[in-house]
Amino acid sequence: MIPALLQRRFFLESTMLRRYRFELILILLIICALVASRFFLY
Repeated sequence: MIPALLQRRFFLESTMLRRYRFELILILLIICALVASRFFLY
């Protein structure tokens, strides 16, 4: 039997990981946009 506290902690970690992955994808998209704009400018 899994304790409720452990289950809640696991759920919080999974949601934080999902949010962190979303932020990583956003940062990668911003970097790609900056590189593309610099490549088109020069």
